[in-house]
Amino acid sequence: MIKPYPIIVFVAILICLLQIWLPDFYLTGDGPTHLYNARMLKDVWAGEGDYYLGFYSISAHVDPNWTGHIILAKLLSVASPAVAEKLFITLYVIIFITGFKKLISVVEGNKYLPLVAFVFLFSHTLTKGFYNFNMSIGLSIWLIAMWLSYLKAPGIKKFIIIIVITAITFVTHPIGWVFGMGVCFLSVLSSVISSEKQSKWRFLISQSLLLLLTALPFVWLLYGYNSRHQSDVHLAYHKDRFGKIFEFADFTTHTSAEEVWAGWMGYSLVYIVLIALLYGLVFKKIDKKYLLMILLPFILLFVYLYVPENMSGGGMLDMRARQLLLLSLGLSFMFIKLEHYQTVFFSVLFFVFYSAISIARIPTLVRAGKAISEYISLNASIDKESVLLPLSFSHNGRLVNGDYISDKNWLFQHAAGYIGAANKLIVLDNYEANTGYFPFIWKENKNPYRHLSVNNGIEDQLPDADIAKYEAIASTSVDYILLWCYKDEYRDNEHIDKLLNYIEQHYSVKYVSDKTRAVLYKKKG
Repeated sequence: MIKPYPIIVFVAILICLLQIWLPDFYLTGDGPTHLYNARMLKDVWAGEGDYYLGFYSISAHVDPNWTGHIILAKLLSVASPAVAEKLFITLYVIIFITGFKKLISVVEGNKYLPLVAFVFLFSHTLTKGFYNFNMSIGLSIWLIAMWLSYLKAPGIKKFIIIIVITAITFVTHPIGWVFGMGVCFLSVLSSVISSEKQSKWRFLISQSLLLLLTALPFVWLLYGYNSRHQSDVHLAYHKDRFGKIFEFADFTTHTSAEEVWAGWMGYSLVYIVLIALLYGLVFKKIDKKYLLMILLPFILLFVYLYVPENMSGGGMLDMRARQLLLLSLGLSFMFIKLEHYQTVFFSVLFFVFYSAISIARIPTLVRAGKAISEYISLNASIDKESVLLPLSFSHNGRLVNGDYISDKNWLFQHAAGYIGAANKLIVLDNYEANTGYFPFIWKENKNPYRHLSVNNGIEDQLPDADIAKYEAIASTSVDYILLWCYKDEYRDNEHIDKLLNYIEQHYSVKYVSDKTRAVLYKKKG
């Protein structure tokens, strides 16, 4: 007799891998820049990074956001940039899915529940290229699973594993670490609430102290990190955010074609969890030792409505908090003991939505990958140890007919990172080196964000730059300029007209891609 569960899981994994491996490149907004910085890190480790160190200094602090770069640097030692990135995303998928599976096995949940995890894999933030943030969420699920396993059957081996996962999660991204440790503490409180033993307060103190001891080194590191990236934090109620939850934009990653399925998937998630919660309360299907974890979405709703948009150098915190809020709905669903047929029905329903939204997304992934193949076709026309200024006039990317490739995400904002990952170059839109919390930091006189950008800057979709000023301050030459999706009509803007006049006066066309979307200029003389 054919069992449906293995077949459904196989199809879910196949659809997942198709999204990653079918396109020529798995393009995300910040992904190419991560690859470029990882390439520099690899070269510096190999003793071949002297050219880079004329423009950058290496951070003296091992801050959160480093894990992705370290892994990518190692992968680049054995694979091309495109394959290394796909391997990294595949690793993220494995960590995320196996973390869910481990958590479900610990709480003795229904075997169909891992299907729910696929809904959260390809988030809007992943498509923005927030690799470290998303990897940390996958690691945090492993942290939660191992902690719950430890509470059920304490052991020194498990505790050592918890410490290791905690450390890796922190160095990956602080939000995943805070989320994981917070849920672990909620599990301790839930165990105390559900216990009728007189020793429950001793349990609360002992387990809280264990968590505190595990967290203390990283609290200290986080304090140092926040001190270096000081920002005024103003907690305030953002009433407009509540409505944004029900747009479910976190499930729409590339184009409007996904929106219908994202809406169905989002509303189903909310209603199913509320129905399951009500059912569990009425029919007493809720294990009290998981009570606060079931109520986690309500806690995160409060966080989401009040968290500032930027803090400690990090941005888009509201978007990240909203993603965690939706994820917590999926997690809380796992802690409610529904009937077998109910769990199977709801899990398969999520699988259907995940499949539909993926099928709607794949053509865009393929088109974006082909566009990047055209974009990087100019690699052979650039000399090594040169300085490249990429100027994108469409972060969304455009097809030959002028339509957007992705109308929901800026996939091409930092696409030049792929060129830097394949060649020893200085790519001037390396925003990471301007943040202070990635491995490389621009040297003061070389920083293009301070000395090259004018008006709305080099990353605006009508980019502007004072090349002569930068060359004078940086004592270097901008050897190449890359225009992406440029149209002559942009010269109606006086700043663009002035910039293009300068380029045409001092540079000559070196290469034009086959569909003319990428044009490379080389400095004359």
